[in-house]
Amino acid sequence: MSAAEEAKQRGNDLFKSGKFRDAVQAYTEAISSDPQSDVLLLNRCAAYMALSDYRRALADAEQAVQLQGETPTPKAIIRLSKCLVGVGRPRDGSSTLQPLRSSTAGTEAEQKQAQDVDLLAQQMERHLVTLEAYLREKNWLLASIALDQAQGVMKLTDASSPKAWQELRAMILLQRGQYSQAQSLVMDMYRSDPSDTDAILLGARVFLANNDVAKAITQAQAALRTDPDRADAKKFLRKCKTLSTLKDDANAAFKANRSDEALAKYAELLQVADTDTDADGEAKKFKAVIYSNRAILLSKLSRFDESIQDCTQALQLDAGFVKPLKTRARAYLSSEKYEEAVRDFKRAVDASVGTAEHDPLVRECRRAEVDLKRSKKQDYYKILGVPKTATESEIKKAFRRESLKHHPDKGGDEEKFKLCNEAYSVLSDEQKRRRYDSGVDDMDAMDLGGMGGFGGMGGFGGMGGMGGVNLADLFGAQFANFDMGPGGTSTHFYGPGTSSFRFG
Repeated sequence: MSAAEEAKQRGNDLFKSGKFRDAVQAYTEAISSDPQSDVLLLNRCAAYMALSDYRRALADAEQAVQLQGETPTPKAIIRLSKCLVGVGRPRDGSSTLQPLRSSTAGTEAEQKQAQDVDLLAQQMERHLVTLEAYLREKNWLLASIALDQAQGVMKLTDASSPKAWQELRAMILLQRGQYSQAQSLVMDMYRSDPSDTDAILLGARVFLANNDVAKAITQAQAALRTDPDRADAKKFLRKCKTLSTLKDDANAAFKANRSDEALAKYAELLQVADTDTDADGEAKKFKAVIYSNRAILLSKLSRFDESIQDCTQALQLDAGFVKPLKTRARAYLSSEKYEEAVRDFKRAVDASVGTAEHDPLVRECRRAEVDLKRSKKQDYYKILGVPKTATESEIKKAFRRESLKHHPDKGGDEEKFKLCNEAYSVLSDEQKRRRYDSGVDDMDAMDLGGMGGFGGMGGFGGMGGMGGVNLADLFGAQFANFDMGPGGTSTHFYGPGTSSFRFG
């Protein structure tokens, strides 16, 4: 018995006993002695298939069919078709079976095998066509489902997931923001083959999408050490280095109050991040951070609508990102969109449970709720045209200005004049102002100074009890003898310490 025959027989015995890896070694030994044997190649192909190593099995099947010439045996054709399906090429697997579609080709058992393989190939192909359509539409959820369905057919062949499918799965997970699952899959690929530059570069893309640019750079450099000529790794590395530099420059400009420069850098950052978005999962978390940082700067510049837009963009990219939620809540508050502000603050409070930010956010939320309640009533600060931080003297000055403007005896609006008095009565009293600012629920029931009637002024709600306001002090001599117009009636504001009125 020749060495090749002896090794072949040993391989057959090992295969029958289920020792497939040892069988591969025995068949390899036999092939080294008889490299032109299609039988040995098909035997080793079967052993590889039993190990779910369809990539190597396919190489043996293709070589065996080539050695057999123009009329390969049904056994070789079926085995080649199975291997093609096993590596995720069902269309090729189905077309390979064409010579067996004649009823006279092969035995009845071989015809049955061919039909079974063809059926699986067609089922897998339908799912892959659907998958391709969803990938074009960037519908990552449905693409994932279609890949699951194709994988389900693959399991019927006892083949493991092809490497190309594993890469595709990782990319879909990346696009869906499922970074830990993508990283886990990439690590499995890397462990099975540490020299796999595809897996190394995929890992770099996962790091970028998860906003770890430094690790993305390190991983891309590792891919280039394995394959120095890999063009996509070089391009990706350049992109990451550019992003890192621009981000540092933008943040430095922000901190130095060079606002225009910072805004320009943030815009450039987003443009660079958007290159190769299909490959990089849109660098979603990285972009979310940039939008969030720019939103803070825009709020600082009182460009609240733009800030809100950037926060919304950040949250669309990373729904669990609390920082832009807080920034948007504050921008809404500054824009007097109180309901939106309260909604965002509540979401931020819920998301911050167990962190140091929780209690301060609770307080901010309560203040926003106070502003929301007040917005449904009268805003005394707005009535007088002063900020909530106005001093006592600023409030007095504003009251003097607004009262003169709206006094009905000067042709002003009676209702606005009454509101000015009401606002001043509250904001000029330290205790009442404190209660008002804290949003006390019984605000409407507070004693606002006993707003008595004016009697002879045609039902005009009076100023007789303005919380102790001394009008002479406020307005000086210009109201000492105020002409009431037709009829010759006059109003006299008596001296210091009194708020009484006398009508002649």
